[in-house]
Amino acid sequence: MAHVSGQRSRIVHLAVVLVTAVAFVSIATGLAAMSTDPTFETGFHTPTLATATGFSGVLVGFALLGASWGMRRGFRVAYLAAIVLVVLAATHGIVQTRLLSIPLVVLSLVVTALLVRWRSETPFTRSITLTESQIGAVLAVGSVVCYGTIGSYVLRADFEGVDSLIDGLYFTLVTASTVGYGDIHASTDAGRLFAISLVLLGPASVAAIAGSLIGPSLQSYFTRAGARATNAERPTNGEQFLLIGTSTPGNQLISSLSRQGALTVVTTDEGWATQLEADDIDVTVGDPTDDKVLEQATPTDLTAIVVATDAEETPYTVLAARRLDSTVRLIALVARERRADIAELGADVTIDPAHVLERATTAAALGGEFDAVAERGGDS
Repeated sequence: MAHVSGQRSRIVHLAVVLVTAVAFVSIATGLAAMSTDPTFETGFHTPTLATATGFSGVLVGFALLGASWGMRRGFRVAYLAAIVLVVLAATHGIVQTRLLSIPLVVLSLVVTALLVRWRSETPFTRSITLTESQIGAVLAVGSVVCYGTIGSYVLRADFEGVDSLIDGLYFTLVTASTVGYGDIHASTDAGRLFAISLVLLGPASVAAIAGSLIGPSLQSYFTRAGARATNAERPTNGEQFLLIGTSTPGNQLISSLSRQGALTVVTTDEGWATQLEADDIDVTVGDPTDDKVLEQATPTDLTAIVVATDAEETPYTVLAARRLDSTVRLIALVARERRADIAELGADVTIDPAHVLERATTAAALGGEFDAVAERGGDS
């Protein structure tokens, strides 16, 4: 089992490296394609297509960098997006019809084959969760773009320069963002009223999505600062604990850890974070596999890190915690059958709460005592 966990960790690392390599090659090839002539003449190739495949290849490269970032954290959607984007990168290389595109095509095809082969290993299992406000903000922006694109095309007789849906999309983006180049403009009162509506709705929707992303971060920052000030005033034994987890296993640890020293919690559960903040617990809401999130949340002179996340999150969280500090004591709550896997990833102590309860109950039923609560390393 430990061998399987180590193999999956290596697959994640190799997949991220390969996708990142395709991303940089796609960017470089796209930039070169915009400034060079095709090597092979074809009937369908035009200067416009050459330029389009050049800059769109660059865009695919940047999208692949985003996908590799998500894959590094184990997100399933990033893995699936990477497969599609790598295929698109290969397609761009073929359409560009240049010798310098051959490395991109070959590398993309090889990486596609490897990514598809690794699907059975399922190393990418994490899902993305958005808050209701974030979902609403995304829908608002999408609705404004659709409204502007379709509306300006339907009203194209009222505009100078709108002849297609692409023109409509272009007009919507430059108007909603208040850039307004002026190359497309309304020629009637109906067109002007429509443009005014876009000017009003565009910034409002952008402000909504910015607020849904930045607002919670600012609130969390100020709340965390207050909690840390409160923790500094509490008498402790000098111990500093970092608890990474969710409410289900984490709630059972809050009271005991906070009595023993200063406690900082990192969680993705906003509801639980609100409850902890009401109790003056230092909380950071964010992805526990993000190095920056952990670095910002971690107190100095850390005594121990306790990982109490969902089963699918635990391996990635343990790896992130070890990247944060390779020497600190690391304890992970994990099912008994996965103890060896998690120990190989860097946990010093693994605890199966259900197994501990089972042994303690059995010992009590037999009239004995039970003190051992942890399994060290990967021992059985």
